Amino acid sequence: MQALLNRVRREPALQATALPVFRDVLASDEYAWPGVLAARGVEHIEGPVAARAVWLELLERKSPQLVRNAALSLTDVFYVPALIELLQRRDEPDVRSSVIRALGRIRHRNVLPAIIGFVDDPLLRADVVEALGDQGDARAKPYLQPLLTDDSDSGTRDERGAVLTIAHLAWTALRRFDDPAFDRACTPATFRPFDHE
Repeated sequence: MQALLNRVRREPALQATALPVFRDVLASDEYAWPGVLAARGVEHIEGPVAARAVWLELLERKSPQLVRNAALSLTDVFYVPALIELLQRRDEPDVRSSVIRALGRIRHRNVLPAIIGFVDDPLLRADVVEALGDQGDARAKPYLQPLLTDDSDSGTRDERGAVLTIAHLAWTALRRFDDPAFDRACTPATFRPFDHE
């Protein structure tokens, strides 16, 4: 699928031949990542507006892996209502995690209220914190500041291989708001995200 998509991008004359192949792959739940690549192929050939039905249909599939990959591929504000509805409807942690991360990348006023309730879920807390940082919505500050003392493992590592805590993710998210008052309150003397054994 990746090779076909790349070739169609380079050679527009292949679009008519490739479109049925992309549609055949989309008909199956068997392959998650190829399905997403096929949706991108349809989107490239028919345009983003015409492909909306394809992406929305992928979000309705039973396969958690396919739904995860489709959600993570979305960046258009058009999909915010569908992603919020999906977040409420599906209870698999992997699906919810992916939807939260996708919503974090799509700047929209409805994202914060939709994801903030999941900050109390230990399995999703790191995703919520990072999504709030990606959003850059200052309304998130009161929810992030209490997490500055949460030393639990976020499940992610930095480029050195050190385990990042929820506190570090919250600190990083708050720093992204570029708030001078926060910068003064959380200097390295008062909070050291890397100060651990």
